[in-house]
Amino acid sequence: MTHAHEEEVLARIAKRLVYTESEAAFQAPRRRTEQIFEYNRTPPSETEKRRSLLVAIFGSVDERTVLLTPFHAGFGSNVHMSDPSRKRTSPHVPPG
Repeated sequence: MTHAHEEEVLARIAKRLVYTESEAAFQAPRRRTEQIFEYNRTPPSETEKRRSLLVAIFGSVDERTVLLTPFHAGFGSNVHMSDPSRKRTSPHVPPG
């Protein structure tokens, strides 16, 4: 895959347009599959462990963020969770 094609795929991702897993395969190092699997297996009572996994999975996470399981994501590092009192009420996926 050429650099130009990677840029084109990243542009589609940023615009939330359709792309395939194979087109985004160059981003494999940014995947968080092991941490997501572990998060889904961690009991809700283990709040510190769940919190540390969320920090490892996402680009940024507010201290009050909690996700119900099962949780699935392709590229968690592109997602930023913020407190609703900070104006956003849903995950924010930044361009690029």
